[in-house]
Amino acid sequence: MKKSIASAMSLFVFLQKKLKNCNMKQSSFFTVFVFILLFSNVVQAQYCIPASGGGSCITNVTVGTINNTTTGCPSTVNNYNTFASPFVFYQGVSNSLSITCSSLANTGAWIDFNQDLVLDLSEYFPVFTNAQNGTINITVPGGAMTGTTLLRIRSIDTSTSINSTDACNTFLSGETEDYTITIAGPCTGNPIGGTTVATSNPICGGMMDTLSLVGATVASGLGYTWERANTSNGPWTILGAPSSSSFVFFANTNGGTRCYHCKVTCLNSGLFDYSSTICITSLNAPASNTNVAICSNQLPYTWNGQSYTTAGTYTANFPNTNGNGCDSIAFLTLTISSISSIGNLIVCPNQLPYLWNGQLLTTAGTYSDTLLNAGMNGCDSISVVNFSIHIPTQTSSLNVCQNQLPYSWNGQLLTTAGTYTDTLLNAGMNGCDSISILNFSIHPISTNTGGLSVCQNQLPYLWNGQLLSTAGIYSDTLLNASMYGCDSISTLNFGINPMPDSTTTLTGTTITSNQVSTPSTYQWIDCINNQPINSATANSFTAITNGSYAVVVSNGFCTDTSACVSVTTVGVDNLKSISNIHVFPNPTSSILYIDVNSATSQNIKLKLLDMSGRIANQKTVKVNSGLQHLNMNMAELPKGIYTLEVYEDGVRKLIQQVEKK
Repeated sequence: MKKSIASAMSLFVFLQKKLKNCNMKQSSFFTVFVFILLFSNVVQAQYCIPASGGGSCITNVTVGTINNTTTGCPSTVNNYNTFASPFVFYQGVSNSLSITCSSLANTGAWIDFNQDLVLDLSEYFPVFTNAQNGTINITVPGGAMTGTTLLRIRSIDTSTSINSTDACNTFLSGETEDYTITIAGPCTGNPIGGTTVATSNPICGGMMDTLSLVGATVASGLGYTWERANTSNGPWTILGAPSSSSFVFFANTNGGTRCYHCKVTCLNSGLFDYSSTICITSLNAPASNTNVAICSNQLPYTWNGQSYTTAGTYTANFPNTNGNGCDSIAFLTLTISSISSIGNLIVCPNQLPYLWNGQLLTTAGTYSDTLLNAGMNGCDSISVVNFSIHIPTQTSSLNVCQNQLPYSWNGQLLTTAGTYTDTLLNAGMNGCDSISILNFSIHPISTNTGGLSVCQNQLPYLWNGQLLSTAGIYSDTLLNASMYGCDSISTLNFGINPMPDSTTTLTGTTITSNQVSTPSTYQWIDCINNQPINSATANSFTAITNGSYAVVVSNGFCTDTSACVSVTTVGVDNLKSISNIHVFPNPTSSILYIDVNSATSQNIKLKLLDMSGRIANQKTVKVNSGLQHLNMNMAELPKGIYTLEVYEDGVRKLIQQVEKK
């Protein structure tokens, strides 16, 4: 990319130097043209180059100053052509794009608004389908990037559609043309009004002409206000709100002179400039008006050699009848009288056939009759009647509860849902029979079935006024309790869940729950404050202090609490042969030391229990007589309170509470 641009710029500078002795105007034009050509090729070289076969060639592309006519498809292998163009697309401004092909084709266009070298789906514009030519309007988004970018035109034969994703795809037939264009932003600062020009001056009265601006600022964000005066000095009259840089006017049929100019405003800055003033002379072109009213049966009407069959205003020109070269204009206002009356007629079925203007009517519809010379100006009169047969029908809906059956309606006893009819003689409008239709539906007694299980200690259980003490299925009828006020039946499938075993067994300082079925959950509590003991959720609990304890036990359905059990034997037993035990440090974060002064050789067992009574650590050591230094590693244990037990040859000699911090 950088090498390509550098090469193009080098060649551009070289050409400028070579042309420095040439005519300045010609040199500038040629240099700009070469720069555009080179830069467009650099830009286009970065985009994908699609391939197409022959046929369905693009013969003309027109947009703004681009009017490119080609003959047949290019001779390149890919049917691909590139063109340099100085045309500028302005942000927010609409441009008309026209494409012509050599045969029936489908066409589309892409503009790389964000200049990312990719022709996106949002940058696609379908132009025409199954045609030889077509035109669309393309408005450049306000957020489009300014600068040089690519306009791509593609054609394909009608056997294949062209889509927004086809910017780079290969076509079996068709052509691709790439144009280098420029996108510019809205105006800024003070605009240039330019010169006001007209197609002709003077002009014959009544003729149409267009004023336009030459040399004015061209950009988006411009407002145009055209003004008119009888002299070049004013006073000026505004002809319309800001619109466009051109203005269509009709010359005064009575002759005279009128002057025009345009106020060009930059909407961003609010600054403005007036175009030059042009005064248009209107030549006298007298006109005549003729009003003619005829009957429809007098058509066609001939005026000035022309035949007319519809009402309207028509003109005829009489060349050079004024002596000043202007035509004389004649106006015809043609009115066609077709007298008609429209009426509505409604009859009952028992009035058929119905006689109207000599016609016997048997079916509904629109009928007409022509009355000769009965209208205004002696024209024929047409009478139209909208004929309808009235069968008044009344439809209603009724919903009843099942316990209301049978239901009486217009003398009929209804027992099943359905649609029922009844004819009421002479009860409708105009004395016609009336048909009553009933959509009859029955709401069944609603039932509500549910299940409920309670624990034995909740018996008897009160449900809808009934005391339930045994399992079973129970029902109750609730009068007028359902939607629509019908009775409702409620059914309950009632079950009773057994209570867990809340008894316990005390062994030494350990309390064990007698609830052993699965699943079961346990939570030991301190009866003194009724608070749960942290981590005491096993089937048994070993007290580390004297007190009163109970267990809250659940069997998965019901929950119960045991009676409180008192533990009073927590403490130190007779040490017998162990004369002294010293435990330190307490609390500890890692190693707990136990000094044992033994009178004889024996096995010493050390055991650590957590708050739920589970063994956290234990070891057995063979010691000799005398002072022995033992220890237990608590570094990996969670923080909390533990119970240390010391055994001599299987006999517990010490229980002491220790803390892991």
